[in-house]
Amino acid sequence: MDSKKKEAIITLTFFKDWHEIAKKYNLSNEQYGAVIRAMCEYSFYDKDTALELPQGMIFDMAKPYIRKSNQNKIDGHNGGIKGGAPKGNQNARKKKQ
Repeated sequence: MDSKKKEAIITLTFFKDWHEIAKKYNLSNEQYGAVIRAMCEYSFYDKDTALELPQGMIFDMAKPYIRKSNQNKIDGHNGGIKGGAPKGNQNARKKKQ
């Protein structure tokens, strides 16, 4: 992702499931903080952090969702994805006048 687009990312989408997994594996505050820090670094600066298990598992599961969320934010900031309806969509054809 280029740096101009990345500058638009100022939030991190965090899901309750991630918190529940951290609770299930009884992460200490230090371990949990490492996961949150890694997620922030990944979301805001594209920095991938190597974490040991089980923190690394939680972070690895979260990365695709963080990437998708960031891409949605960028697309929305740029006015959404352009291009109109998919080819062959009968409902989107322009009517001749």
